[in-house]
Amino acid sequence: MFANRPNPWQDVADSPERSSYPLRMNFDGSIEPDLALDYELADDQLSFTLYLREGMRWSNGDPFIAQDFAFMFNDIHAHEEINTWGAPVQLDDVTVIDDYTVRWNYSAPYPRVILDFLHWRGSDWMAYAPSTYLNKWHIEYNSDANAVAAEEGFDSWSKAFHHHFWFNPSTDLDKPTMHPWKWDTQTSTIRIWKPEPLLLRGGHRRPAASLHRQDHQPDGRRGDLQAEGDFR
Repeated sequence: MFANRPNPWQDVADSPERSSYPLRMNFDGSIEPDLALDYELADDQLSFTLYLREGMRWSNGDPFIAQDFAFMFNDIHAHEEINTWGAPVQLDDVTVIDDYTVRWNYSAPYPRVILDFLHWRGSDWMAYAPSTYLNKWHIEYNSDANAVAAEEGFDSWSKAFHHHFWFNPSTDLDKPTMHPWKWDTQTSTIRIWKPEPLLLRGGHRRPAASLHRQDHQPDGRRGDLQAEGDFR
């Protein structure tokens, strides 16, 4: 356990933060929408369309819309000034059809895209980002982004943007999430997540458990997970 490492791999950050995917697989192997309302893979497997649920919102109240998916690829993965990782393969562009419809266009047939949206490649690590929140640090959306970066102590807008967009939840605790847990506190021996009310189909929310705590042992081993509240 590396309590202060800058990336969440092999870390307790994985546990409550890697969740909330557009699609899900059931125990019988069938696939159905989760965050999304529906999906469609073209017959030629060159495009994939995701239909979102109206009324879904990020933890800060911003709408969860198609632009959040297009923003992640077109303005983050494909932007030459932003340092990122794991850009989708064979992907030409992501097109917003309307606020609740988004399409991925591929240069070669890519049937695996359905599976990508079942795990971390379909999460806010790789597939979508809170575009409304992040726009203030992105030069394509804010001509004063360099000034904003300088005020925060960064020497370029891209470094400031990277700090706020990066998928380690500890870099910007105010970054909105679609997860049921939001990182709240970190020291060298403890991490605490507080709940974001769970997003149900149709955009309604209900309370989650009231606390998720991870203690770290002096020798680096993970301690017991503790949680309180409603797990239904």
